[in-house]
Formats: sequence, structure tokens, C-alpha cells
Amino acid sequence: MMKCPVCGKKVIRVEISDQRFHFVDFDDKSTSPFKVHLDAETQPIGMLFRHEEGLCDLQPEHDLFNPLFDLFVFGSGELTEEIADLLND
Repeated sequence: MMKCPVCGKKVIRVEISDQRFHFVDFDDKSTSPFKVHLDAETQPIGMLFRHEEGLCDLQPEHDLFNPLFDLFVFGSGELTEEIADLLND
């Protein structure tokens, strides 16, 4: 179970929005004319925390947004005491 970082209610689902950027590099000296880098960069947009009744919106400006994004999307990042409290309720 998780507690919502916005209102404290029980969270049943987190919906994460992001933009993915892909890059194509060209190198005249390479045997291949180009190299594609899929998902080379990720830009977080927002997070919705769904409750049994209603939802809360967490924007990138919030202090916990980036640590939660890194944890949920990349499975990495520091598990701070504040985040651990939200996850262990």
C-alpha cells in the first residue's frame, strides 16, 4: 500500500506521464551511416495518484516528484525516509 504524497489517502494506482526522446547520430567515418538511440532521454510531465474516490495530481515542481519518478520509472534513486513512510503505511 502507498499513501498519497498530496493528501495522505490510500493510493490504488499511480499514473505517470512523460515524454521520450530518441536521437539519431550521423558519422561519416563509421561503417554505418547513422546510429539510433531509442529512449535516450526522458522528460517527466506529471503523476496522478488514484484513490478509491478521486485522484491527486503531483507536478514536477513538488519536492517528491523526481525521487518518486526515479523510483517508479527507473527502479533507482534514494529511498528517503519520507518516501519510505509513504510506501510502508
